[in-house]
Amino acid sequence: MIQRLKKGINSLKPKYIITELLLLIVGINVGLWFNNLNEDRKDRDLEHKILVELKASLESDKEDIVLNLLVHEQAAEACDKLLFKREQIHNKDLSNTILSTMGWTYLVADLSTYESLKSIGFQLIEDDEIRRRMIKLYNVRYKAVTETEKNHKRKCDKVEEEIHGLIQFEEGAFVIQEAVLGEIDKFAFEINVLKSSNTQMVELYKNEVLPEIDFLLTAIDKQISE
Repeated sequence: MIQRLKKGINSLKPKYIITELLLLIVGINVGLWFNNLNEDRKDRDLEHKILVELKASLESDKEDIVLNLLVHEQAAEACDKLLFKREQIHNKDLSNTILSTMGWTYLVADLSTYESLKSIGFQLIEDDEIRRRMIKLYNVRYKAVTETEKNHKRKCDKVEEEIHGLIQFEEGAFVIQEAVLGEIDKFAFEINVLKSSNTQMVELYKNEVLPEIDFLLTAIDKQISE
């Protein structure tokens, strides 16, 4: 039997063997190409889904940030009024102005899509700039906001401890007694600290966080519309 096989192989023409080998190689490569094409299509579909979800997360974050920004802008304005325009504040509004200086917030970021992408692998995002700016936003910008806000909250708590005796809650409103109006001048340093802290939060949101979000929203819109 072995002899017959050897004889059969020896009887094959070299041209036939080469043709069969080429067909085999071409068939394997075509199969691999179709498989890679199918995998790439799956990756692009998944990338599109992730980008759509990421866009929704960023839009939600932006809404929260705009509200936080307003709180800090109003707090900084209240500090400025107490320091330089106190004569323009009616006594009945003075307590609310003082309380406004201690405005603080926390960034409530939607991290669900980012965490999902982290588990899948950031390489799924083909656009290098989107991938780089996204990682920077979540790992650098958002962390900076969180840490700065914690420091700001500690400053607010400290000032509140020092001046809480000046303000009382009476008949559903915060009021400050006429006898202690002069005491406010003693807290000029603390009010300056709060103004600086609120201004820092405003600049962080306006100059570092919102521009990154706006860039990503524009880039993602362009990517998912192609």
